[in-house]
Amino acid sequence: MSPLLLTGVAVAPVVVVLALLALRVPSLVAGTAGLVAALVGAVTVFRPDDDEVATAAVQLGPTVLEVALILLGGVLLATALSATGSRDHIARWLERIGSGGDRVPAILLLVFGLTPFMESVTGFGLGVVITAPLLVRMGLSPVKAVVVGLLGLVLVPWGSLGPGTLVAAELGGQDVDALGYWSALLSLPVFVVSMMTVLVVV
Repeated sequence: MSPLLLTGVAVAPVVVVLALLALRVPSLVAGTAGLVAALVGAVTVFRPDDDEVATAAVQLGPTVLEVALILLGGVLLATALSATGSRDHIARWLERIGSGGDRVPAILLLVFGLTPFMESVTGFGLGVVITAPLLVRMGLSPVKAVVVGLLGLVLVPWGSLGPGTLVAAELGGQDVDALGYWSALLSLPVFVVSMMTVLVVV
């Protein structure tokens, strides 16, 4: 079987999900379609035997569980902030900071303070889910709020990239602490560019 075909089948689930999301299909449907594409490709092309499936489950099972628990914690945090009114309280506090007519300090505090914190305790971009509505309340358009919120994620190599670092270290046989350290260190130029970009956007 040609390597090109194997590569195409391997990336098909990602392509399916991205295409459906671009067509504004609900995320649950898009994710399910991606899962189906992955299963069909595995069964029809890669055809792993029972031993390979069992070995993969044993090796990757703990990592998958850890990532799932991190995601669950982030979703619960976002839900709790909304249900308890904490998000509105934070928004009012930020609005008072920017009440003098200059909203930039409050937005920078939100983007490079609250967003990295929320992302560090959740991961997988959920920091933006929490802070984007606050940025909209600060006067940014929804598109700008998402863009600015995403730029705040680059300050958290141990947040949004934490589970990715964990998975990469385990699959590559590397020390997770060393990999995380160098990821953070090499991100310094990105920090500077992201801060300048946020100032331009807002």
